[in-house]
Amino acid sequence: MSFGKFIMAILVVWLGPSAWLPLFGYIYEVPYSLTAISPENIDGRMFSIRSAAFMTVIYFVISYFRHQRPLSSVLPVLVFCYWLIVFRVAYQVVYPGAWTEWILVLVFVGMSVFLTIEHLRDSNRIFKDSW
Repeated sequence: MSFGKFIMAILVVWLGPSAWLPLFGYIYEVPYSLTAISPENIDGRMFSIRSAAFMTVIYFVISYFRHQRPLSSVLPVLVFCYWLIVFRVAYQVVYPGAWTEWILVLVFVGMSVFLTIEHLRDSNRIFKDSW
């Protein structure tokens, strides 16, 4: 295993718990410390973006280990949008906020629909003349 792959494996091990632990009331910080989150002072949007970014990195590191490359340049944004929907909904359920936050979730769902269509167009264009 090369040094670069070793660093990427460390990222997966570090970012995985860091993405999911805020849903259980903790933040995983380096060097190896758990910090409790105060439910009254939580910023759900910030933690949603943080968790979605971490899971997007993990997705592409695992894809790299499996020797898979993105089929379009839209895929990183699309994957981030999917994870943002997952974590925004999860944070709204675990740490209830204003009902208007659900409108933001619907905006992200709408964005993901348009990004999915664009990704499918791009990936079909790549393989259009392959046969």
